[in-house]
Order: sequence, then structure tokens, then C-alpha cells
Amino acid sequence: MARNPVQSLEVMSHRIVISFFVLASVFAFTARAQDTSISPEQLQQIAPQNLGMHTLEGAAPTQPLTQQIKSAPPDQSSAFDNLKPNYIKPPDQLPSTDIRVQHMGQSILDQQIIHEPGLDPPAATSTTFGVISASPPPAPAAPQLRAPSLSSAAKNTDFADLRRGDTSVVGQVVDPLRVRMTDGRMIQLTGVDIPDLDPYEPGPAAIAARDLLKELLEGKQVRLYVTKNPASGRISRMGDMLAHLETLEDGYWVQGVLIAAGLARVRPSDRNIEMAVPMMKLEDQARAEKKGLWADPRYGILTPDTAKKAENNWGIVDGTVYSANLNRNTVYLDFDVDWHTDFTVAIDGNVRRALEAAGIDALGLGGKHIRVRGWIRDYNGPFMDLENAVWLEVLTDAPVGQQVKVSDGRSAAPVDQTAPAVAPEAGDSTPGRGPVPIHIAPRQ
Repeated sequence: MARNPVQSLEVMSHRIVISFFVLASVFAFTARAQDTSISPEQLQQIAPQNLGMHTLEGAAPTQPLTQQIKSAPPDQSSAFDNLKPNYIKPPDQLPSTDIRVQHMGQSILDQQIIHEPGLDPPAATSTTFGVISASPPPAPAAPQLRAPSLSSAAKNTDFADLRRGDTSVVGQVVDPLRVRMTDGRMIQLTGVDIPDLDPYEPGPAAIAARDLLKELLEGKQVRLYVTKNPASGRISRMGDMLAHLETLEDGYWVQGVLIAAGLARVRPSDRNIEMAVPMMKLEDQARAEKKGLWADPRYGILTPDTAKKAENNWGIVDGTVYSANLNRNTVYLDFDVDWHTDFTVAIDGNVRRALEAAGIDALGLGGKHIRVRGWIRDYNGPFMDLENAVWLEVLTDAPVGQQVKVSDGRSAAPVDQTAPAVAPEAGDSTPGRGPVPIHIAPRQ
């Protein structure tokens, strides 16, 4: 049935009234939720210790709870709009002091007011700022290492095992391990490692190494030395050129300078092993003098008993070999009675032959004091695969206070007084590793 015009008008008016009340309620609720600012009188009642005593530029020193920013006259309604682009940013972008602002009867919530460097505060009305909460103070900066002096031991180095490359000028030190030449090439310093190098939060050694390289290299001419094999060890997986650098002006070997200062560890790959021996000599000297990294116990030499704490990391381990066992062309050096839990070094056939060429019999290392370098992982206790023969050193001195352990838990004489290993014994077997045709220095 058709509705007459009067009824239609009445229904429409009711709908308009209801809609008006709904909108008014929503508006009132929103305004109440947003109007959480604090007046100066309320601020004065809050204990000062509960407030962040942050001051804004231009604040009067006698008003710790309110700050005044000089601005244009109050009748200019655009004054605060001029302030906002440069000084108000969302909290997720600039984690700073949380500030509620009351300006000309309007609340600006969940914004942060900062003074960006290099920008002068624009004019704004005389505005009261109440500091509701403040972020915690920044963490103290990491301790800085002293600027090291350049070691003469890193000068006039013999690069006979490398190919003499071209010369170029260093334009920029990008980080402690990379430099950009003025011809555009990116050079990575091969063979060294800085354990506290983090692109976001570099540690003291990384910062000191970077600063040292900036002073030593930027704007200076250097000579590049690369591997003799053009197909190996010249390009990193990131596409940077791998090289050793020597300054032309005074003959400093850059990698040697970092190692001698205790700011870098020796860690060449198999493709860049040529300079490992002179690098290790410099590292040993820096460690003996507790320079740089070596003053921190975290980077010190490990023992077989402490090797586990370095799992999934590069480490240097000193210890006495308890026994040497051969299994499927791999020699296993065990450092205690139970190989299921002790520190073990595995030497494959290629590395074993390289050791023999250097005069070291891997199967004759039972009872010897050695030092090994490499990546430590968890495999029946801390485990290291010897990746190159250069990473094993036979030391003439016994570890201080270390005793050779025997199967019943007693202690024998120090290592340098131990009788030589016995002759090979055929037919032995080690559970879990399969048949072992030869067993050197059998467990007593």
C-alpha cells in the first residue's frame, strides 16, 4: 500500500534525528578517548622523579615540567602545521620520548617531537608540552681500543708465494675488511677475520681496525698481491677481489698490521693459504703481548676441556694427544679416554699426505703436544676437521700443568717425559667408527 507524503516525511525526519544522535555520540566518545593531555596544573602535582626531565630547545631552565617554544602569534592557526613535518614522526620510525601535546584545544596523540640535526625549529605558538613518559637512556658505548702503533714486523714482507699485482690508490675504507679503490674495484683483505665485526653494531676491535685502516690507506697508493692460480682464490662469493695489500710509501703489509695489533685473527681459506705461516707468527706475538682481541678471554686459546664452549665457531686448541687412530683413511686424534665425549681432530687422506710432506706423521702424534686451528662443531663431543696441514703445529713445550690421562683416570708424567708411542697394532676396532686396522698409542 502506498505511503502518503506526510508519513514519508515523518519517517525521514525520525531517521535524520536518530542519525544525528548516533554521530554525536560517536564524536563525543572519540573526543573523550583522545583528550588525554595533562594540564600544567596537573603536571605540577606529579612527582618530578616520575617524569622524564627532557627539555626541548628553547625551554626555560626554571620550568622543568613545561617548555615554551617561541613561535608565530597565536592567531595563526597554521603555526603548528608548520612544526609538524620536521618535528613529528610516528613512534615506529623514531623511538624517542613519548610526548602528548595540547595545542589550541586539540590533542595530538601518539606522536613524537624531536629536533632533527641540522634543522632550526620553525615558528610555533606558545605551546605547553607535558612529558608523560620517556624512553630509557641509551646503552653506554662499547669501550674503545687504543690506536695501535704500526708494527715493524709487518714491513718488507716476502710475498714470493703470491703473484705481484698492479698498484692502485685507496679511495675509501668501507669496513675493516674491505676497501674501495679509486678505479672502482672493491678489495677484500684475504686471510683475516675480525670476530666482533657486525655491520650494525661493530665491536671495539672492528672500530679500531677500521680507524687504523682509514689513517693508513685512504688516499694512499698500494700494491696488490693475489694467488698464482688465476682460477682460484681471487674472487670472493660476493664478487669482491681477494688480495693482500702493501703500502708503497712505507712497505707495510696491511693484513700483517691488523694481526700484529691484535685487531684480527688469522683465518685464510684453503684457496688463500699462502701467507698463513707468517700470519700465525704475528698472531702468536700479539697473543703473547695480550694486544687487542687477545686481552679478551673469549678469544684466547682453548684446551681440549674448554673446546666445547667454542662449538659452531672458529677456535684454536692446545692440548696433548691421547691417541691417534686410523679409520677408512682418516686419522682421528683423541684428547681423552672416551672419544664419545672428548675433543677430537679428524685428518683426511689429503691433509695427512701434506703433513707427511712437512715431516709430520699424523699417526705418530700420540702423546705429543700440538696446536690446531679450525671450525669446531658438535660430533660426539667437540670435533674439528683439519682443513689444511698448516693448521696443525707440533709444539716442543708441554702445556703448563697438563698431565697425560690414562684409562683408569690416573695422571701420568707431563707430556715431554712420556715414552714414545708403541708400534702399530693390527686388528683393533673402535665401536661406532667401524674396523680400525691400525691403532697407535693404544689406551692402557
